[in-house]
Amino acid sequence: MIGEKSKGSDRDPFVWFVCKMLLTFFTVIAVDLVAVSLLTHKLRVWFPVWLDAHWATRSDPWVVYSQSYFAGIFFIPLLSVSLDRHVLRGRPGWVRPVFWTVAIGAFLPCLSWIPLRRGF
Repeated sequence: MIGEKSKGSDRDPFVWFVCKMLLTFFTVIAVDLVAVSLLTHKLRVWFPVWLDAHWATRSDPWVVYSQSYFAGIFFIPLLSVSLDRHVLRGRPGWVRPVFWTVAIGAFLPCLSWIPLRRGF
């Protein structure tokens, strides 16, 4: 009994990594939604138009656009590296270059979503 592993105790490193990323992502969302909203006295959400259709034209809106989705964009390269290490290992030689071409091609448009203006 002592030193014996239970049936489900062997963790797949890829699954464990994805779980940690999701936990981190949802933590960022929760902190932004709760803590930053309380500090700014404005509800910070991804889609404020769902709550107030005229939020962008109001001088002092009660709901504002949140940029916590940036955490998800940041995790795309980390997820790609993890997929390369844990899933693509041992695959035919052409699979990895095709994967990285598609991953980079999909990630580049995501970078254009990140606002690079100052003062936000």
